[in-house]
Amino acid sequence: MNFFRFSLRRNNNSGIILIVVLWLLVLLSVMAMGLSQQIGVEIQLTRYALAKTQSKAAALSGLAYAKAQIALAGPSGNSKEGETLYRCGFVLDEEQTPQDLFEDIEVGNNRFSVYYTLDRGLDSQERVFGFSDEESRLNLNGIGPQNYKILSHLLVLMGQDQETADQISVSVVDWRDADNLALDPAYGAEDDYYLSLERPYPCKNGPFESIDEFLAVRGVTPDILTQLRPFLTIIPTEGASVTVNPSTASREVLLASARFSSKNASAEFSDADSLVEKILLYRRGDDDRVATHDDRPARLISMPLNSKENLIALLMQQQTLTQSSQYFRARIKGQEPQTGVATVIEAVIDRKNLSILSWNRR
Repeated sequence: MNFFRFSLRRNNNSGIILIVVLWLLVLLSVMAMGLSQQIGVEIQLTRYALAKTQSKAAALSGLAYAKAQIALAGPSGNSKEGETLYRCGFVLDEEQTPQDLFEDIEVGNNRFSVYYTLDRGLDSQERVFGFSDEESRLNLNGIGPQNYKILSHLLVLMGQDQETADQISVSVVDWRDADNLALDPAYGAEDDYYLSLERPYPCKNGPFESIDEFLAVRGVTPDILTQLRPFLTIIPTEGASVTVNPSTASREVLLASARFSSKNASAEFSDADSLVEKILLYRRGDDDRVATHDDRPARLISMPLNSKENLIALLMQQQTLTQSSQYFRARIKGQEPQTGVATVIEAVIDRKNLSILSWNRR
C-alpha cells in the first residue's frame, strides 16, 4: 500500500513537471518567434536606411549633374533658339533627346532621373525629362502698385470673384512694401489688420521667402494657395519683377499677363485671349503637341496677329515678357534599384552663377 502511494505521488509529480516543462517550451518558442520577428524588422529597417542613404547620394549626384548641364548651355543658354518646354536650360547633341540626357543615369550601383510632370488637361499627365522654367510663373516678389492687377486676373481665372482677387493682390503689395500704409484701405492690409486678428502677427513688410508664406496674406485660404501654387514663384526674392517666358508659361499665366496689358491697349479680354491661343498654338509646332522635338519658341514678331493682338503683344513685351530665362527648377529622383527606395530633391538653380536659390528634399 505504501509503495502504491509512493508510486502515485511520483507519477503526479512527474506529470506536473512535464506540464511545467511544456509550458516553458511554449513560452520559449513564443519568445524566440518574437525575437526573430524583431530581428527581421530591424534587418528591414537597416536595409531601408542603407538604401535611403544610397538614394540620397544618387539624388545629390543628380543635382550636380543638373548644374553641369546648365553650365554646358552657358550663361545665355538657348537664347538664339529660345527656351521651349522640350528643351529648357540645356543643350542637346544632334539626334539626342532629353530622355537620353536625363533618364536613369547610373551613378555607381544606383541611378537618378531629372523630370517633372506636365499637365495636359482632362486629367492627363505626362513625364517630361529635363528642367521646368521658373520664369513660366508669376513672381510674388515682383508684384507692386503698378502691376498687381496681373495677380488679380490670375485669381479671377482660378474662379475667385473680383473683390477677393483685388483684396489679395493689393494685400500682397502691402505685405512686401517697406511702409505701413495700405495701398488701398478698402482692400489692402498692414499691421492694423494683422494685429487685430484672433491670432495676431505683424505685416512682414519684406519679400516672400516661400510660397507657403502667401497663406499669411489677407484673403488667402488653403484652397486658394493650392490652386495658385503651380503658377507662382518667389524667385528671385530681391530685385524681382514680373517677367514670364511666353514659350514656357502656362495658359493661365499668359492669360493674366495678356489681360493686364489689354487695358492699356484699349482692347477687350477677347483680344487678349485670342492672342494667347495663337501663342499656345504656335509654340506646339507642326505636331500640335507641347514638349516634343518640334516645339517652337514663342517669338511674337513671327506670328500672324491682327492689330489689337499685335498691340497687346508689344505691351506684354514691354511689361511682363522675357525671351531668355535665368532660373530653372530641377526635380531629381535618386533611386536604389534593388529596393526601389527613392529620394527626391527639388531645387531652383540660377543659370548665371549656378547657385541654388531654393532647396527641398524628401
